[in-house]
Amino acid sequence: MTYISTLERKALAKGQQVGQQVGQQVGQQVGRQDGLLTGLEVGLKLKFGDAGLALLPTISQITDPDTLETLLHTLVECDSLADFERAIPQVMSRCATPDACRSSSRLQRRRVSTASTPARAS
Repeated sequence: MTYISTLERKALAKGQQVGQQVGQQVGQQVGRQDGLLTGLEVGLKLKFGDAGLALLPTISQITDPDTLETLLHTLVECDSLADFERAIPQVMSRCATPDACRSSSRLQRRRVSTASTPARAS
């Protein structure tokens, strides 16, 4: 059995800790991506029927969760399948820089939440 010094033990423990943190972050991102893809699939099916599902192979190639989230919000706003198809490349190019996509996604979320809140009669 080889001797492991205290310094080596601490380095191993730190390496394991960092590995676990990275694994959790990757797992969360993959989970978010899967959830958004499922949301897009359901939304396309409900809004446009089987014709909407024809876009899934294209959308499934997108791996950035922020881009997928922006697409999901765009789907809510689109009135036709053609509008949504035209919006896909625009969203992808706009989300080429992560900061632009995140702020766009937050803005879309605010628009949707305020638009979906019914006005109360006095």
